[in-house]
Amino acid sequence: MQDSGAKHEIVEDKEKNILFFGFNQLNSLFAVGTEQGFYVYSTQNLKERTKMLFNGGIGIVEMLFKSNIFALVGGGPRPAFNPDRVILWEDSQKKCISEILTGNKPIKAVKLQKNLLVVVLEDQVIVYDHDIKERGRDHTTENPNGLVAISPDTEHIVLAYPSVQIGMVVVNHLSSFPEQKVHILAHNSKIAQIALNRDGTRLATASEKGTLIRVFDTKSKEMVKEVRRGSKQARIYSIAFSDDSNFLACSSDTGTIHVFSLVDKTHNRTSSFSFVGGYIANIFNSEWSFGEYRGGEDGLANVPTLVSFAPRKAEDDQTVSVNVLTARGEIITLTFDVSGAQQTSPTSVQKRSFLANNSNNE
Repeated sequence: MQDSGAKHEIVEDKEKNILFFGFNQLNSLFAVGTEQGFYVYSTQNLKERTKMLFNGGIGIVEMLFKSNIFALVGGGPRPAFNPDRVILWEDSQKKCISEILTGNKPIKAVKLQKNLLVVVLEDQVIVYDHDIKERGRDHTTENPNGLVAISPDTEHIVLAYPSVQIGMVVVNHLSSFPEQKVHILAHNSKIAQIALNRDGTRLATASEKGTLIRVFDTKSKEMVKEVRRGSKQARIYSIAFSDDSNFLACSSDTGTIHVFSLVDKTHNRTSSFSFVGGYIANIFNSEWSFGEYRGGEDGLANVPTLVSFAPRKAEDDQTVSVNVLTARGEIITLTFDVSGAQQTSPTSVQKRSFLANNSNNE
């Protein structure tokens, strides 16, 4: 193992400029990379689970469920580690236990799963096994944002990433023997965001236009749902399935959080005008979100955000809650009533600040 060049001593906790934020596989924890290290918090109560400060920035923090194993990549103006390597960090021992080099190619994303590690470069996706031996690699189209998704279910591990063909997504069923790769032509333009549901049976995609989100069966390649975020172009920051795959949420640079039903069409808003045709008819005949949040007084326009669903209290629970992480250092919990149809605003909004001790409710 080569020396990563990082100094691991604890430093004074001063700089908290956010470089990265992301949920674990269960959405029960979230990690934050800053210009001087990383933090891990409980999603439910914002209790700080751990932190590690370095003389440099952490641009990626990937968690392995609730374990003490993290995959770290240096980032920011003064990276703690060279950005072309993954540091496997054992947090209980506060030390690096392994290191993966990528040959001077900056790492765009990392994913951890049971006995697997996935590294995303700008034009490749590399899969490693539990011994950090390369299991396979695939070329992609230009992927500067490191688009990749992996299903949380440890028994049905599915990996998705952009193909070399514009608008196409590769779905690799890693738990199958032999592995099964499926190519899904999702859009006519570049893929901007992807997500998998818990068991990897559904893939959600958005293109760089950002107006539509499509949901596909990952084996048959059939499109099973199409919903409309809006009629104007937007950059989709994130997409997430609920744990039961009944709902879908997305965030974008417009600052609006959208929530859709994937099973009950009556929940989603629809409009239909028989006197229009072509493109306009497609817009009016679309399924629109039943739940929307426009960011409150401060607004979220052009603020990077990441969405996930909170666990439902019971199967007959008539509400659904979405957690929204923001680059401003807050988590916003939105609760929607799903007992009726076409409701548009959350019944409650809770804002809490991480990297700070203050919180407030709206």
